[in-house]
Amino acid sequence: ILTIPCPVDAVPLPTAIVWKRIINGKAEVVNVTDNSRYSGGTAENQEYDLTINPLQSEDAGTYFCEAVNDVGTVVGPNITTVVNYPPFINSTGNQTTVGGVAGGSLTIPCP
Repeated sequence: ILTIPCPVDAVPLPTAIVWKRIINGKAEVVNVTDNSRYSGGTAENQEYDLTINPLQSEDAGTYFCEAVNDVGTVVGPNITTVVNYPPFINSTGNQTTVGGVAGGSLTIPCP
């Protein structure tokens, strides 16, 4: 579980909280409503923090929140997450046969 804070203090209270993630240099909205792994991160019930559960390797990156009320919009600080995970070999489980010539060289790719 990862919870990313959005430290908002506003009068009046925020009417909207938008979480964004920087992907390939571009800020993209994190869809909290359509992805069951993301929760919170909304102005409803003043739940501004974004929670990701379960956390996966592809969740690593830079996130930030935007808070909106009748007076204006403020952008929170960039928060970079690092997700550590054990090494794995991406393999389909199929066997591959490679051939070579005696005395020659042979390169066997690692999947």
